[in-house]
Amino acid sequence: EWYTRQISGTLMGQDFSKMADIDPDVVAFNGIAFQYKDRPLPARVGERVRIYFVDAGPSMWSAFHTIGEIFDRVYADGNTSDFLSGVSTFTVGPGEGVIFDLTFDHPGTYTFVDHSMAHMALGAAGVFKVTQ
Repeated sequence: EWYTRQISGTLMGQDFSKMADIDPDVVAFNGIAFQYKDRPLPARVGERVRIYFVDAGPSMWSAFHTIGEIFDRVYADGNTSDFLSGVSTFTVGPGEGVIFDLTFDHPGTYTFVDHSMAHMALGAAGVFKVTQ
C-alpha cells in the first residue's frame, strides 16, 4: 500500500493521515502498480511456479488469487513442513508471508490479483504469460 502526498514538483512523501484512514493511492505487487500487467511474468506449461508472497502492509489484507488456476500448494506462514492443497484464493495478513506453488496445464495469459476488487483497481493485478 502506498499513501502519498506531493511535497514539491514530482517529489512525493508519506501521508500519515491517509494511512490512518486506510485510504491508499496504490496497492501493488513489489511496489509498482500493474507492473506485471505491462511486463508479464514468464512461465512454462508443466513447470512449477513458486511465489514468495509477503504482505508488507501496513494495514490491508490481501486475498491472493490467480484467475483460471488453482494453487497446488499453499504454505501458510512460509512453513514448508505443512501445506494446503487445491486452494483457489488465500488471504494474507499485513506482515505475513506465504509461499504459493502452482502449475499451468495450458499456455496462455493468466491474471493474478488481490481479489479485493478495490485493491486490484489500485494496481494489485498482474499477468503470467505461459508458453509451451
